[in-house]
Amino acid sequence: MRKFILFSLSLILIVFININTYAEVTYSKGLKYLDSGQKDMAASTFLEYYKYNKTSEYAPWALYHYILLSNSIDETISLSKILITKYPDFKRIDEIINYNASMYYILGDYNNAINQYKELFHNKKYTNSKYRVDALYYLGRCYMFNKNYEDAITNFELIEKMYPTSEMIDRAEYSIAEAYFYQGNETNIKKAINVYSKLLKNKNHPEYAGMLYRTGLCYINLGHRTEGEKLWKILLQDYSECFEADFVKDKLPNIKVLTKNKKYDDVNVTKTGNYYLQIGVYKNNEFAEEVLERMKKLGFKGNIRKYVIKGTLYYQLYLGFYQDRKDAVDMKLTLRQKNIDSLLKSGD
Repeated sequence: MRKFILFSLSLILIVFININTYAEVTYSKGLKYLDSGQKDMAASTFLEYYKYNKTSEYAPWALYHYILLSNSIDETISLSKILITKYPDFKRIDEIINYNASMYYILGDYNNAINQYKELFHNKKYTNSKYRVDALYYLGRCYMFNKNYEDAITNFELIEKMYPTSEMIDRAEYSIAEAYFYQGNETNIKKAINVYSKLLKNKNHPEYAGMLYRTGLCYINLGHRTEGEKLWKILLQDYSECFEADFVKDKLPNIKVLTKNKKYDDVNVTKTGNYYLQIGVYKNNEFAEEVLERMKKLGFKGNIRKYVIKGTLYYQLYLGFYQDRKDAVDMKLTLRQKNIDSLLKSGD
């Protein structure tokens, strides 16, 4: 009897060792697929590992890798919730919270995004997280889209105080000006002018043309037309190929427009060719397809095209083409009303 018990225990031990060995091999295989760029194989391997080894030490890692490789935004959100809830002490949980929040942000679900960004910023557990400043910035952007301008400004100002050397400073300051601008009353328009004027000292700012337009508009709305038109003249003469210039051409018909063949960030377009609106560029075709499908449900007809840069394949989601540049500008404004960002670009 004793021999039988020992034999049974030996068999159980052998089976246990073999299961663990198989699990470790499966996880290692997933890492090898990932390192070699075989993302689909890596994703299916990590998912297989997680399904049958949810209590192992590598389970959260397998789930983490699968989430980052997932082709579905909805699945990403669902599995992120599982990882956050089931493995709260996972060493990269802050990255997953940030990633989950960004998915909500992409979908325009700003209330859920706010909850995730708040958790990442306010929970002392993540005080040293490198994602904390991003959470603070996008928390402010979510408040902006929800027209909660006071809380938006508070968050952007916190970036200035807490992260004065961060790359987010320029974005935060520009967003503060936007928040004042969108409120539209005299007091906030004056505040917007102060912030825009400070930012306009940097002619390399990616939003320079837009700030010229808005600062000019602020002055005109306050009755200071001379100051406003002075900025608009600069916009027409130096940045005539930016779509903001279209807003003021009819209002300043006597200003000679100097056409310059210069690139002005991604907002710049040339006078030749057709026009289109870039919604986003993705490394994952399924993500692009899913965003496209959501755009269609909102009534927008988009397209996806592929291109390669330095050996990396990208999927560009865009609306267009438009023969008339004004039509493209009108559509850009329509998208903006739906809280959808876009870049006006020339066709090729």
